[in-house]
Order: sequence, then structure tokens, then C-alpha cells
Amino acid sequence: RGVADLLHAELVEKTASVASRSSSLLASLTQDSDSTEAAMAMKEQLDSAADECGDISLTVATELLARAAVLDQFSYALPDETSAALHEAVGWPHRIEQQAAAAQLKQERDTIQFQE
Repeated sequence: RGVADLLHAELVEKTASVASRSSSLLASLTQDSDSTEAAMAMKEQLDSAADECGDISLTVATELLARAAVLDQFSYALPDETSAALHEAVGWPHRIEQQAAAAQLKQERDTIQFQE
């Protein structure tokens, strides 16, 4: 069980890291633009958000789900809070993509509005 406990500890740590990075990124995509400069800054944020979301998706696939699969092979029962955090982490990339799409539309509208 020593290896399984180590994998579980890593899973908990990496899941928390994904949640922290994802919630920070999601918050940055909900900011309002109150000027042309702010709208342009949001465009830059959207560009970097796509890369960050890709990194998060890769982490979820290669680190979180891989560790969970190994633990499953050991018949290691994840505590409820770890299981819930893992499921939440798996959903982060989709939530970020949805928010980024909404922010993209808002950024385009704001840019047009501030140009008028």
C-alpha cells in the first residue's frame, strides 16, 4: 500500500494545483472591459488562456487520470473528497473553454463599442 498511498498523495497535490490554476484562469476571463485598452488586454488574455487551458488538459490526462487508473489497478478506494476533486478537475478544461468563448464574444462586442 505504500506506493498506492504515495500515488494518492500526488493525486491530491496535482488535483489541487489544477483547481488553483483553473480557477485563477477562469476568474481572469470574467473581467469587464471599460476601455479600448482593456478590450485589447482581454484579447491578449484570451490568446494566453488557450495555451494555459491546453496545459491544464494535458495535466488532467497525463497526470491525474493516469494516477487514478494506476490506483484503480491497485483496487485503492479513493476517499470521497479526492474523488470529487478529481471529477471537478476533469471538468475544468471544458468550463474554461466555455468561459473563453463567452469572453471572446464579449471582447469583440466591447472592441466594436469602444471604436464607435
